[in-house]
Amino acid sequence: MQWGLFLLRILISFVFIFTGTGKLFMGVKPVELVGSILYKLGLSVIPATTFVMVLGIIELLIGLMLFFGLFTRIVAWVATGLLLMFVLGVGVVIGDGLGGAAMMFKDLGLIGGTLCLALQRRTMFSLDGFFREV
Repeated sequence: MQWGLFLLRILISFVFIFTGTGKLFMGVKPVELVGSILYKLGLSVIPATTFVMVLGIIELLIGLMLFFGLFTRIVAWVATGLLLMFVLGVGVVIGDGLGGAAMMFKDLGLIGGTLCLALQRRTMFSLDGFFREV
């Protein structure tokens, strides 16, 4: 079971690292998409560029902290909340058709994984386990 939780933590961290760096370094493409989503949600007061940068930094930090196993349970709860906001904001409000449904179901699987990490004590090869033993 410990190997499974370790692999789950590492693989979910890769998802957050990839999406975070994508938002930070892909240029105009994610900004246009997020800008249209914010407009449809009635949040056009927030500049899309700022929102994408902050979201990218948060996702990158979540990914790195999960990768190293630092504050795993707290970070997993934050990731769960972030994913729930995404599913509710994008998947339900905007996501109609097959593309929206597929995006929502993928994130529901990620929510299951982050909840699993949030409800566990610690995983192997993590800084959480190292600091508890020291």
